[in-house]
Amino acid sequence: MKKANEILNSINPLKLTKKISRQKELVGKAPGSLIYTGEVVDVPVELSVIRYSESHYDSFILKNAADAHEEKV
Repeated sequence: MKKANEILNSINPLKLTKKISRQKELVGKAPGSLIYTGEVVDVPVELSVIRYSESHYDSFILKNAADAHEEKV
């Protein structure tokens, strides 16, 4: 059986501070607030756009979100 000192020495203080600081971030948030808990990943974004009517169908992929306001025909 481990003694109390051995258990305390085995605890990484950096992990404890991360947990405490994370809890501080959550305090005061509105109920239902979205909180991202995953790792940050920097990948290119593609937007698939489908436009259709009774007589027309068009689909294309946008590589840049700034192009979303432009009319594609």
